[in-house]
Amino acid sequence: HLYQEIGRPAIEAADRIREALKAHHYQLFFPTPTNQIFVVMPNPVLPEFEKKVAYGFWEKYDETHTVIRFATSWATRTEDTEALIAILQELKH
Repeated sequence: HLYQEIGRPAIEAADRIREALKAHHYQLFFPTPTNQIFVVMPNPVLPEFEKKVAYGFWEKYDETHTVIRFATSWATRTEDTEALIAILQELKH
């Protein structure tokens, strides 16, 4: 069970981020139980968002939205997870 033990922090961080995304009414592109999170973001917020957060482009969703990907790892710190959640909350208000 070494793989599950090593990967546990990444999954826990991703789960925390997913919970926050849902709580703030972000649209998940599709559900995943892994350390990867795919979320639909409005295009107008992306230029400011990318100044604060590292994420991966996944695909265009429509004319006004883009799917982006977050990935956590065994080294993702709780304070980094909480900082991302705070930024996501800030964008919604």
